[in-house]
Amino acid sequence: MKKIFFIIIFIIFSLNSCFLIYDEEFCEDYNYSDCDTYEPYSFDMEIVISSRSEGVPVWFYYGNVENGTLLFADTVYSTFYEEVIFGGEYSIKAEYKEGDKIIFAVDGCKPTKRSTNKCDSVCWTSSHCDLDVSLIY
Repeated sequence: MKKIFFIIIFIIFSLNSCFLIYDEEFCEDYNYSDCDTYEPYSFDMEIVISSRSEGVPVWFYYGNVENGTLLFADTVYSTFYEEVIFGGEYSIKAEYKEGDKIIFAVDGCKPTKRSTNKCDSVCWTSSHCDLDVSLIY
């Protein structure tokens, strides 16, 4: 029984390694223009708010608004950018005053990055995300 198990494991690994071998002709003519070989570590996240002359208080979190780590709190007057790293979730809460009412707007996202092997290189792709806490009427 152990022999059969090891034979099956060997076959699986052998077949898997076949998919890692690239056709030399394909690699010689491969256009690397769509291959970003530098691993992304951070990017500038756009944070969209509704512009107000009195400013908008915002709270920016690593994690979610309910139990994340507060990175900063500030009053902002227009859309701004914040440099963030990959590998975490980010969220923001904005407070708007409309007459005697207070409106909270919340948004969150998780930027991701992924690597793939192309011939003799590792290519990186990333999905950035932006936060939008603007009011929509």
